[in-house]
Amino acid sequence: MNRITQNFVDELVAIVPAIETEINRVLAEWSPEPLPVTTMFETMADVLADKICVFDNALKTRVFDLIEYGLSSGDDELETAVATGLIEGLVGCTGGVGKNWEMIQALLGEKSRQHADAWMGG
Repeated sequence: MNRITQNFVDELVAIVPAIETEINRVLAEWSPEPLPVTTMFETMADVLADKICVFDNALKTRVFDLIEYGLSSGDDELETAVATGLIEGLVGCTGGVGKNWEMIQALLGEKSRQHADAWMGG
């Protein structure tokens, strides 16, 4: 994982500490093999989709602003991880339907929403 992607992960973990617990659990499952970056980002998506209902508005905004930044960062590794791990993971774990997806969809930035829509075939 490059430095830019690691910084993104560190910042998201600082905002949502529960992510670190899940990453550590998945790291242990994969050990001794290295955890693929996309799998790490899918794990983060699972936590975000599960916890979105308990985040206050300021936290939601911080999280989804960071996701939009990652998708627009200009760093190929980070953009790919955010698109295929986080955004597609958010769609996948919510099924693209229901209250949690509606909240997530409303918070997605323009590029994130475009990717989610394209991933869902829309």
